[in-house]
Amino acid sequence: MAQSTTPPSPASWTVVGPITPEEAQAGVTYKKQSDLFGVKAPDSAVVKVRKIDPSLPGECYAVIDDHFIFDPVQLKMALLLLSGRAALPNAIMMGDTGTGKSAFWRQLLSRLGIPCFAMACETKTRFSDFIGSRTLKNGTTDYDLGVIPLAMLNNGVFLMEEATRCSNTTQMRLAPILDGGGVVIPETGQVIPRPPAFRFLATANSGGFGDESGSYAGEQVSSLAFMARFLKFQVIPLTTDQQKSLLSRVAPALPETVRNLMVKTADEINKNFVGNGQGALRFTLPPRLLRAWALTATELKAMKGVGDPTWMALELVLLNGAPLDDKAVVTEIYANWLKEAANP
Repeated sequence: MAQSTTPPSPASWTVVGPITPEEAQAGVTYKKQSDLFGVKAPDSAVVKVRKIDPSLPGECYAVIDDHFIFDPVQLKMALLLLSGRAALPNAIMMGDTGTGKSAFWRQLLSRLGIPCFAMACETKTRFSDFIGSRTLKNGTTDYDLGVIPLAMLNNGVFLMEEATRCSNTTQMRLAPILDGGGVVIPETGQVIPRPPAFRFLATANSGGFGDESGSYAGEQVSSLAFMARFLKFQVIPLTTDQQKSLLSRVAPALPETVRNLMVKTADEINKNFVGNGQGALRFTLPPRLLRAWALTATELKAMKGVGDPTWMALELVLLNGAPLDDKAVVTEIYANWLKEAANP
């Protein structure tokens, strides 16, 4: 007979609504969205926050980045999804590498105290990789649960990173779970029901139609039926002012002129990225690397004999190993903003 494994109480975790007696006993509290996410919101806009579960691996909770910038509209859509009122219980975040797709979900969930069980995908990823497998331990064979059943058992979220790199066959084997089903493990007879709080989240570089620019090795044309089961979020790029604000907080030791022109350089590189259809550069300088550039330049600036710390930092973060013609384009962009800095 199949063995049913029920998620721990309370199974009706939610990010909105009144706090239930079970949630109160578990330490759930209200927090203002303005305080939690750094967005403009009335004091009445609150969400429920769980306590971190110390029994779970630390990887289930991202270290909260106080400098992370949430787009208010995208945040509202994500909270709608987590509230259980969305038309679909699954969402995929699309955008270029380094633009904060996974970071958005991880930072959001960590602030809410929701454990995130993540797995990065590639072309050879199999359905069993998500569900679990038998392993040999101390001479005996045990069954180790995969990330999806673990997420269900802990009223958490599963994050499928680079979902569009999986084969169509693997994608469609996930369809019953995307449609609201639980997990059945034939090897053990376990039946793990999908709790109401469980969400299936994903990230991707494309919208499932492949990558015509050739910028993302391994990107495939996905199953239309698979992609149709997701609400589709598109990364909202940081504005110029937001990027300047970010650098002023993470690298205040750099002169404002340098920080501002770093942002201009990043904007110019991103505009010339081949994937945007406006240039031929085969890489971008997204916020993650822009931040790394500023932090590295700060450290190099304090060293002797480095030469131009800002340029060397850019080489370390982005350009070393890049195609020579692409590096030449960036060198010209950099030289232009140096002229601008010298002649404001």
